[in-house]
Amino acid sequence: ERALSRLELKTRSGSLIPAETRIWAGTWNDKECIFCLSKDLRSEHEALQKFVKLFENNPALMSITDIADRHITEVNTAFLEKTGYSPEEVVSHSAEELELFPDSGTIEELTGILREKGTLRNREIQLRCKNGKTLFGLVSGDILEYQGKRYFLTVMVDISDQVELRTLYANQNQRLESIIESANLGTWEWNITTGEMIVNERWAEIVGYSIDELAPISLDTWKGLLHPEDLAPVMLLLDRNLSRETSTYEIEFRMRHKTGYWVWVLARGKITEWTAKGKAHRM
Repeated sequence: ERALSRLELKTRSGSLIPAETRIWAGTWNDKECIFCLSKDLRSEHEALQKFVKLFENNPALMSITDIADRHITEVNTAFLEKTGYSPEEVVSHSAEELELFPDSGTIEELTGILREKGTLRNREIQLRCKNGKTLFGLVSGDILEYQGKRYFLTVMVDISDQVELRTLYANQNQRLESIIESANLGTWEWNITTGEMIVNERWAEIVGYSIDELAPISLDTWKGLLHPEDLAPVMLLLDRNLSRETSTYEIEFRMRHKTGYWVWVLARGKITEWTAKGKAHRM
């Protein structure tokens, strides 16, 4: 019967070498003896030390989970600081026991991906802290094997601030769309670099069209609808905007309706984006 042990070996100079030693009984030249086979683990030990240092000092939330029983074996400082747990409250417990995920299906989803592909990349999840606060993160993970056991290594980048900004932007955009819709305004956005224009349904309705009928919409589409007598003053003011002589664009002009009559409109605009070379890019 063979025994496996991690015993340090002492060199002639007295220094210690981390080693993995296998010991078993047998016979040699008809004599009973004990065989020992030692493997030098210095390179593995150095790699492990580097991993431990990287694991502990990484600003991302990192954890290691035993695949067999789903118990967490290690977490780094960032994990503890962000979630508010102590090591004793986390280690040797499962994510289910701690209710780390507000969505009960998250664990099965992540586990399934790791088991099938062996790796996980940038999956957005929610993580519940000890105080009940929810963190939003991008999780990546891999399967590790160490001393004959398999583990999940997961790394989560906290994107809570970005999610909050994204939600704020979505709410503001929704309010803006509601205001525009209730005011019955036609909107337009002009990519000056490409000439492409994006308009809403109301803009197209003002001249009797649907967006599909006008597509693809560009500056030439707009100019083609202008009254010939209004084209020169409209473009003159536009050129003054592009050259920064004026900061805003506001002018009345006529546009041809689909049925043939002329519609008076008041157009307002502003250049909102410039290129690195100072050229107007978006209006």
